[in-house]
Amino acid sequence: MLFSILGPIELHVGETVVDLGPAKQRAILSALLIDRDRPVPIDVLVNRVWGDTPPAEVRNLVYTYVARLRRKLGTANAEATAPTLKRVVGGYCLQTPPESVDLHRFHQLLGRARRLTPDDPERSSLLALANSMWRGVPLAGIGGRWADAMRHSLQQLRHEALVEWADVEVRLGRPRTVIDPLRQAYVESPMSESVATHLMFALHADGRSAEALQLFEQIRRHLATEIGADPGAALRSAHREVLRGRTREPSAVTAVTSLRVDDHPAPVIHTAATPFHDAAMLPIDLPDFTGRATQIATIRDALTPGEKPLMPSVAVLYGPAGFGKTTTAIRLAYQLLPHYPSGQLFIDMEGDTPHPVAPSAVLERFLRALGVARAEIPDSLAERAELFRARIAGSRTLVILDNAADESQVAPLLPGTGHCAVIVTCRARPAVPHRVPVVRVGAMTPGESAALLRSLVGQRMDREPAAAASLLELCAGSPLMLRIVGCRLMMRQHWSVSRLLNRLLDDNRLLTELTDGQHNMSARISRTYRCLDHATQRFLRDLAELPGDRLSVQSVAQALQMSEVEVEEHVEELLDVHLVDPIPGLEPEGSAFTLPKLHRLFAQSVPEPTGPKLGVVGL
Repeated sequence: MLFSILGPIELHVGETVVDLGPAKQRAILSALLIDRDRPVPIDVLVNRVWGDTPPAEVRNLVYTYVARLRRKLGTANAEATAPTLKRVVGGYCLQTPPESVDLHRFHQLLGRARRLTPDDPERSSLLALANSMWRGVPLAGIGGRWADAMRHSLQQLRHEALVEWADVEVRLGRPRTVIDPLRQAYVESPMSESVATHLMFALHADGRSAEALQLFEQIRRHLATEIGADPGAALRSAHREVLRGRTREPSAVTAVTSLRVDDHPAPVIHTAATPFHDAAMLPIDLPDFTGRATQIATIRDALTPGEKPLMPSVAVLYGPAGFGKTTTAIRLAYQLLPHYPSGQLFIDMEGDTPHPVAPSAVLERFLRALGVARAEIPDSLAERAELFRARIAGSRTLVILDNAADESQVAPLLPGTGHCAVIVTCRARPAVPHRVPVVRVGAMTPGESAALLRSLVGQRMDREPAAAASLLELCAGSPLMLRIVGCRLMMRQHWSVSRLLNRLLDDNRLLTELTDGQHNMSARISRTYRCLDHATQRFLRDLAELPGDRLSVQSVAQALQMSEVEVEEHVEELLDVHLVDPIPGLEPEGSAFTLPKLHRLFAQSVPEPTGPKLGVVGL
C-alpha cells in the first residue's frame, strides 16, 4: 500500500489505484497524510480544506468524509494491517507506517543520503531514488490557500533534493544524467537561482559552456525584469567559473553564505561537501491542546512561506506565566512542520530565571544538533552565529526560542535569510519592528476553559454545574491552573468537584493545593519573582499587605510613604512580568492596577528578609 501526495492524491494497493472520492474528501486525506501519526484538530482540517469560508455544517461534512475514508482504507488492504484513522481529542490522527506515504519515504531517503560521506556511491543512488518519488505537481487537484502554500514548500524541497543529486552526479563525472531534470525544474521555477546555478555547472561539465553562459544571461534578464535585481553571489560566481573554463564543483560555490543585500537573497544549498543533519527537537504536542485558534492562525499565516522569502521571518508570543505560550508555540510548530522539513530547533532560553541561557551556549547546542563536531565550533559568539547562519542558509528550518529574556539574547540566534522561520516566546512584550507579528497569549475564553477542563474530567462537570462554574471562575482562564485542577480530579476519582472547590476556596491552603506532582503554581510564580531586583521584590511583598483589589500609583505611594516616581517604576516592572494587571481604560495605563489573588498570597508567603522595609524606614 502506498499513499501518493507528490503528484495527484492517490492510494495504490499493488497494481490497483483506489478511488478516493471527491476533491474535498481527498483534501482531508492529504491534510492527514502530511501530519502522519500526529493529531490534526478538526479546526485545522477545516482551515486546510475550506479556508476562511467553510459551509455552515462543515463539521458534519468532515464526519461524513472521514467515515467514507475509513471504509475505503479498511477495505483496500483487507489482507494486511490497514492504516488506522483514529478519532482523538479534538480531531483525527491517521496512523500508517512512514514508508507507506511517498512524502515520508522521500524524507527517509533524503535523510539517509545526507548522513553519508560525499564520496559514498550509495549517496547518489539514494538521492536518485528520492527524486524518483515525485510524479508531477504535488497535491494536484487540491485547491485552496493551504494547498497552494504546501505545494510551494514541497516544490522547494524537491529542488533542494534535486540540486544535491546534481552536485553528486557532476562530482562523479555524470553531468548528463541531471541536465534534463534540472532544466525541467528551472522551467517550473525560473526564479530559483540554486537550480540555475547547478544547471550551469552541469552544462559546463558536459562540454556545453555556451549554453551555460546563455542560461546566465536569460536568468539575469528575468531577475531584472521581474524584481529589479541582479543575480546573487552563487550564480555570479558560477558565471565567472564558466568564463574561466574551470570545472569547479558546484558545492565549492553553493556552500558559501548569501552575500545579497536586497530583499531576495540567493539561498545556500547544503550539498555533499557540507552535509546537513536534520534536527528534530520539538517537544511532544499536547493531544488535548484546546483553543488559541486566533493566535495560531495569525502567526501561522505570517510564517507560511510563499514565492518570496519571509519578510520578516520572526514572530513573537508573549504573556503571563502559566497561560500556555510554550504549548501554543509547539502546536503552531507542528502545524508549520510541512513547510520546514529541513529541521526544527527548540530550546528553553530560561528567561524567567535569574540566569538565562547565554546565546553562545544556545548556538553550541544548535550547531551540534546540525551535525557540527564540538571541535569545529568556534569559541567566540560572533563566529558561532556566523557558522549557524551559514549552516541553515538555504534550508527550511524552524527555530523556536522559548522563554526568551530579551532582544539581546535572541538577536545572535536569528537566521540570515527568509527561508527559515523563528518563533519567540517571552513574558514581556518586546520592542520589535512594527512588521514583526507580536501576539499576546492571555486568559482563555470561558468556552475554551470549559472545553479544556471537560477534556480532563469528562461528565463530572455536568453532575455539578454550579461547582464546575465556580471552579472555572477561580482558574481565571489559566491553562496551567485548569490542567492542575483537572489532573487533581483525575487522580482523585472519589472526589467531587465541590470537594476540590472547597479546598481551593481556603486561602490558607490555595497555593499548596495548586500542584499535581508535575505542575506547581507556586513554583511558577516564584521563578518570575526571583527575576525581580531586590527592591521590587520588597515592594511586591509590601503591596500584598495593602487592603483592596484596586490599587493606584497615588494610593500606594501614600500608603507606603514613597514617591509616586518610585512606585511607578516598581509597578512598571511588575506589569512587564504580569505580576500585576493594569485596569484597562484608564490613562495613563498602569496608573491603576490589580494584584491577582494568587500573586498576593504568594507574596504574603515569602519570608521577610532581614533589613528595613520600604517606606519611611527604608528611605
